[in-house]
Amino acid sequence: MVFFGFWLSHVPLGLFEPFWSLVADCLEPSGRVFFVDDAARTPDELVEGESSSIIRRVLPSGGLEASPASERRPEIGVGAGAPGPGWERLASWAQVRKVEVIAESAGRRPGPFAPDQPGGSLSELAADEIAARIAITRRSDARPRNAGADPRTCAARLVQHTVRVKERSLFGAAATAALLLAAACSGQGGSAAAPTASPSDDTPASAPTPPPRPRTFSIVASGDVLLHERLWRQAESDAARSGAAVMDFTPQLANIAPVVSTADLAICHLEVPLASSDGPYSGYPTFSGPPQVVTALVDTGYDACTTASNHSFDAGADGIERTLAALDAAGLAHAGSARTPEEAGLTTTVDVATGEGPVRVALLSYTYGFNGIPYPNGDTWRANEIDEARILADATRARERGADVVVVAMHWGTEYDHDPNEQQLALAPRLIASPDIDLLLGHHAHVVQPVENIGGEWVVYGMGNLMANHAEPEGPKAEGVLLRFTFREDMAGGRFTTTRAEYLPLYQTYEFPVEVLDVPASLASGDTGTTTVSRLETALARTAEVVTARGGAEHGLVPLAR
Repeated sequence: MVFFGFWLSHVPLGLFEPFWSLVADCLEPSGRVFFVDDAARTPDELVEGESSSIIRRVLPSGGLEASPASERRPEIGVGAGAPGPGWERLASWAQVRKVEVIAESAGRRPGPFAPDQPGGSLSELAADEIAARIAITRRSDARPRNAGADPRTCAARLVQHTVRVKERSLFGAAATAALLLAAACSGQGGSAAAPTASPSDDTPASAPTPPPRPRTFSIVASGDVLLHERLWRQAESDAARSGAAVMDFTPQLANIAPVVSTADLAICHLEVPLASSDGPYSGYPTFSGPPQVVTALVDTGYDACTTASNHSFDAGADGIERTLAALDAAGLAHAGSARTPEEAGLTTTVDVATGEGPVRVALLSYTYGFNGIPYPNGDTWRANEIDEARILADATRARERGADVVVVAMHWGTEYDHDPNEQQLALAPRLIASPDIDLLLGHHAHVVQPVENIGGEWVVYGMGNLMANHAEPEGPKAEGVLLRFTFREDMAGGRFTTTRAEYLPLYQTYEFPVEVLDVPASLASGDTGTTTVSRLETALARTAEVVTARGGAEHGLVPLAR
């Protein structure tokens, strides 16, 4: 449960009038801005033991005073120095993965001032006037409490604002950054005009505004999360060591977390429906996996998951509802299946923060079929089946709804075959030729398939497995690949193009302790887990051969750089 409020009575509103005028329709009659989770409960409705926090006021030091339900109030600073546990709690409450303060001043290059990094503070800037901007990558879509406000309209106004203030104002630049953080952490991203506070008479003239720079960001994607029983057993063992309740899947993904967590947008593919937290669980051939895996995906750094697969209906309508509820609770965006016809008609978008402003990425997800299982209760809207006309129409609609980049995930191909099948080879060129689709990501084959550049855009036919435990540790089913794409805005045309494509071979160990290995890193360190150097060398060579089999290297596909 994440609850955020900001008490306006402690803020000199005159200084920030342009900013607050933008969020007037988000205010409670009492003069507070409330954001709560999907349950939309008021503070009075919280039950004992649920976590909640209220940002009480901006401290003169530029920090925030937070009041949790059952802990001492930590002071959370914005600026120099290590943040300490108070910041970690605030980040957890707000479900924020990345927060960065960008500062600009005359005679000094813009640079990051991250709350979780030592060194440098806004107060050290020499200029009297600076610009402080909060760039936020969220883990959840918090909703405005005010029932009269449209959630998307309201929340879109609370992200990526710029407020110019004098450094010697009442609270200083760091306090302004803290103020923006308190408001923006709880909203859905979206572009918004940058308000400017009226300077006082003694405010020196600001430096000329530099020309806009192109927005750039990275996407990381990986293969199937297919929860076989051996993965649960490892999670139980790791939970016993870590003290986690029931299962802890996070250690299994620890080796890839450095790559996933540093991406601007990380996308996973949750192939199986999830059970209740206490089970019962089931594996092949009809899956119903432990929901504790979702916590591990968040801890690893994933921001969104696609869910349309041949196993979508393994646990019926209840399985879909449990799965999406678990993803929602963890703050992971999702696409591919739905709980209601209205949800099925929505376009999943994630606002990716960049130093030059947010980028809205739409995520679409489809599957070739459902293993012969009929639609639950005949509800054909429950999950998305591959249909060329429908995919193209959905991509066009995503553009119309404001997407800057559209990513399409396809659950397709022939199982255990490295070569794309007829459907993949016929459909991929037609889909990627659409001006509304920027990237195709493939899943399902459980082995790595090629990565191809078609007309300057990338098609990933299949990424193999991320987490799975097929009983063939010596075969290619134990291998997967992680892809990272860097996008850059074309300032002339306003579109985004891929400037870099990278791949990282992965290997899923079979013997306990089960874990996913970053193959190049494991070979470099000599820490090969329960497998061998020889086996990892085979995985490295085979993955490189397969992913480049359709000319990817000639178009710039390279091993992932550290």
